[in-house]
Amino acid sequence: MKMIRLLSCILAALLVMCAAAASDQSGYTTRVHTLAGEPLSVGEQVSVGYRAYIPKKKKNDSIVILVSGWTCGPAWLHYAAACLAGRHGMEVWTVRRRASFFEDRAAWLADRARPQKAEKYFAGSDPRVLDSIGYGIVLDDLDDIVRAAGKRKQPVILGGWSDGVKFVMAYTHRRFADGKRGHERLAGLLFIDENPEWGTRPPEAMRQELGKKRALAEASVYERRLPDVTVFEALGVLAAESMGMPMGFLAGGESSRASTAGKPSPFAALFPQRPRAEMTDAALLGWLYDGAGMGTSAWGWLVSAGGLDGAQPVGWKNGGNTPIERLAAIHTLPEGVWEWFYPHRIGIDFWEIGLSGFQHEGLRIAPDKNNRLPVFAVLSGFNQGAGFPAGIRWWQERTGIQDDQINLLRFNHFRHADVLLAPAAEEEIWAKFAAWVTGVLK
Repeated sequence: MKMIRLLSCILAALLVMCAAAASDQSGYTTRVHTLAGEPLSVGEQVSVGYRAYIPKKKKNDSIVILVSGWTCGPAWLHYAAACLAGRHGMEVWTVRRRASFFEDRAAWLADRARPQKAEKYFAGSDPRVLDSIGYGIVLDDLDDIVRAAGKRKQPVILGGWSDGVKFVMAYTHRRFADGKRGHERLAGLLFIDENPEWGTRPPEAMRQELGKKRALAEASVYERRLPDVTVFEALGVLAAESMGMPMGFLAGGESSRASTAGKPSPFAALFPQRPRAEMTDAALLGWLYDGAGMGTSAWGWLVSAGGLDGAQPVGWKNGGNTPIERLAAIHTLPEGVWEWFYPHRIGIDFWEIGLSGFQHEGLRIAPDKNNRLPVFAVLSGFNQGAGFPAGIRWWQERTGIQDDQINLLRFNHFRHADVLLAPAAEEEIWAKFAAWVTGVLK
């Protein structure tokens, strides 16, 4: 175990050095930071971290902190952060949550071409320690990062994507050890395509969801998903490498190279429902993440892309779609696309917060009319409808925020992750967000 941890530390150190030293042609550099978290149990000192995207030419004094969604790693946030830093001169931090520090990616890198269960790569002494990682721990860790940004004496904007929006909502109204609520440390909020659940389900439905989470937690302390998340990560890395993108490729802000050459994927046999027998890693990756049109993939709601022609993906293009190169490239970031050990305790707390009406005494979360922060909200086709989103309205009614303080934009042609990955989002979303930040901070 000590050797595994040593290898993990060596790999992490090398990746940090590469990230810190890498030059780029996109107007920004990146640097990885870690903060020591409170011990979860004897011998389990775990960190929380973030990747800072630092503009070479600063045009805005704010620091934007971004939190990813359910079981999602911060790699999903890369292209949005890169655009804001490189094109708009804004410093952006993407959060790596505590549970992900139990991932032994050094061991995984050594045998990623062979399918393995995630348990093999657990770097702690006992997975049961994950049961102590709930909403309270996540919010306290997030507060450590927000306060680190606050020491710079610059305005802090806190944003989340998908269920990451819920972390932001809860953070703003949690009372911390110093007596302050989260919103008192912030200058504004960014909601990126909230997954609408709080305020959209009746109490009985939420009780059922809470019961399901508690039952799952009895059997396993973290989420189990098939195919195993390590297979998805490995496939993305292999696809990226076939296009000439090594691990850590995006750490310094490099642009991806367009190529889909490659041999048949070693993972093809794991997916007998795939449309063709011979598929490259890139084609299989495209099918897994954009198979909704074929009715074969559970992940088709994430990205809109192209189709498949034999062993190659076709129609993955710029514009409203997410290019296959971008989807593959985010898997090269060492923080990961998926969290391998996402605690059920987070889900339990999530539904308790919803059932309590945002009045959770144990987590020190309560409505607060003193929260009057401006909000920039983006919705994709994942959130259909013309009216004000019910989930955001439910939360807003527990704040002092008025309608005219919420800048709401809809992009129904995007899917859930296109708002982060699609090249067209850089003008349609992120240029507008940068202008909004400049306006609210005047």
